[in-house]
Amino acid sequence: MTVSKARSQATRIRFVLAFIVLGGGAAGLQIAKARGLLQLIKKPLPIRKPLPDMDVRVIAPWQASGIRMRPEFEEELGTKEYALWNLKNPTVSGDTSVCTLFLSYYTGVQDQIPHVPEECMTVHGSPMERFTTMEDVEIGGQKASVRKLIFLPTPNEMQSGDAGRKYVYYLIGVNGELLASRDAVRIRMSDFRDSHLYYSKVELAFKTDEVADEGPLDRMAVDLLNKTVTELFKAHWPPKGAERGGGEVAGG
Repeated sequence: MTVSKARSQATRIRFVLAFIVLGGGAAGLQIAKARGLLQLIKKPLPIRKPLPDMDVRVIAPWQASGIRMRPEFEEELGTKEYALWNLKNPTVSGDTSVCTLFLSYYTGVQDQIPHVPEECMTVHGSPMERFTTMEDVEIGGQKASVRKLIFLPTPNEMQSGDAGRKYVYYLIGVNGELLASRDAVRIRMSDFRDSHLYYSKVELAFKTDEVADEGPLDRMAVDLLNKTVTELFKAHWPPKGAERGGGEVAGG
């Protein structure tokens, strides 16, 4: 056998093997989908109670006043299921006595990529100074991850003499789990055992001068997140198990 014939035969063999592998993979995907083992597009899980109807008494001593976004911001957000409050804590003095609490809920969307502050705020002109992830934080009765970000003032804020930094804390609830990064959220979303999907972001933002000791602010934020998430699990988010049982479970 000549060298050229040997190479031609080897090429044909590789082609046949590739065809078998691809064909087998496609058949396996079809079988998995037919048996409900693979859900490429998850079905929606309706929220049990609208976010603006959250009982804000649970976050006492914080006092809440709700606000609505302008329509163009709602469109950018990608959902009408959200709530935004200005909070004030009468037991605390200084800038850290006020913050904003922002909740958003997504389900049944094809572009299942959560909006995160490190991208959204940077796009709107706030340079990010640094970030960290607080691991194994006790929130909502489970171990959670919380992302903490610090943003510098925008150029317009600097020109107006507003040099305060923004301290942002957030987590994302995905089918009952509390995560703090897009990669972790994407991995959780891809769980083939889930037939349904929701995700919901909980975000706090403080605006203050640089904090020398961030410990008290971290503890304040975690306490507020814990109270909020506990109420979301109790009255708003679908119950655990709905992601594998569907709307009939969520309505139970």
